Amino acid sequence: MTLQSIAYGDPNVDAPAVPLLKDIFPDSDLPRLGEVLAATDGLFEVERIRNDRVDYGRTCETWANNLRAHRAEAVALVGAEQTRRYERYLKFSGWGFWSGHLHLLRFRLKRR
Repeated sequence: MTLQSIAYGDPNVDAPAVPLLKDIFPDSDLPRLGEVLAATDGLFEVERIRNDRVDYGRTCETWANNLRAHRAEAVALVGAEQTRRYERYLKFSGWGFWSGHLHLLRFRLKRR
């Protein structure tokens, strides 16, 4: 099985959640690497883990640039406030991946 998840980069479970993420995804939270590994314990063998945060930082920047280039269309479609929320979200997410505060974890798991 493969699994991909955006995750907090800080392994400290007491570290504060990111408010902007809650604004975009209100009923969800990000895991930490240790939590994902604990969930696999006894069920799956972890064959491979990759952290492609830099690649996803570039992806967020590309999405932000595309949104900026088509801002008028976005505003017409969903309104100025929603467009601003996503502009902030993409900018913050890009920074989070580049700085290591956010990770893009990819796992290859094998059933035990």
